Amino acid sequence: MVEVWKEYFQPSIVPNAKWQGEAILRNQIARYIRKAKGIDCQPRQIFIFDGTQQQLKMLVQFLNPKNVGIENPGFHRIYHTFKQLQLEPKLVRGDEEGCIVPKAPIELLYTTPAYQFPTGSIMSISRKTELLKWATNNQSYIIEDDYDAEFRYKGSPIPPIAQLDYDGRVIYFGSFSKTLIPSLRISYMILPHHLIESFEQFMQYEKSTVSRLDQIILAHFMKDGHFEKHISKMRKVYSEKENI
Repeated sequence: MVEVWKEYFQPSIVPNAKWQGEAILRNQIARYIRKAKGIDCQPRQIFIFDGTQQQLKMLVQFLNPKNVGIENPGFHRIYHTFKQLQLEPKLVRGDEEGCIVPKAPIELLYTTPAYQFPTGSIMSISRKTELLKWATNNQSYIIEDDYDAEFRYKGSPIPPIAQLDYDGRVIYFGSFSKTLIPSLRISYMILPHHLIESFEQFMQYEKSTVSRLDQIILAHFMKDGHFEKHISKMRKVYSEKENI
């Protein structure tokens, strides 16, 4: 009996769980990201989770970095997520151009370039270029959390760091909590091509914690054009409120 169970637990016997997220939703996110953000990504690069903290935990366990960093000031929940993972995040100072280039050795840096949390500042193009050069030279990764970039009321859309990344050093985080409703626990992570296969292997025995029904409904909401109409409408509403 023991030998039977040992055989069952071999990778060739245990079926692969469909944990990546519904294909229809990943297709729609890829389409939207290309159109709205200028990021040329494929559905296979997209992984669906039930929140930023959960996907950060999975990412850290996968990459197993010894040194992580977070912009200062920064998102307190991310800081404490690193702490839960037995990591002591280095605090990276920011200035008027955004998060500065780290001087300490950091393998994984979390930043919010489009709308810095909590100051609301916007990272300059020159600083994004500097951070990308730093990441390439040090074989580090940048987590770009684009949690609130849709609601920009003045000027041209802000190009994300991921749009400028040609060396696969940026891991892009997105969420529907700000754009739709917080109770819709759907977020996503876009990995560089060279990490996909090993991440799929790392996560192959996981099961998705995101409702399939919610994913399918959201996918059709996006496919039928309602999501982009909603974003456009809410930009106008929030802009008018800001000017009151």
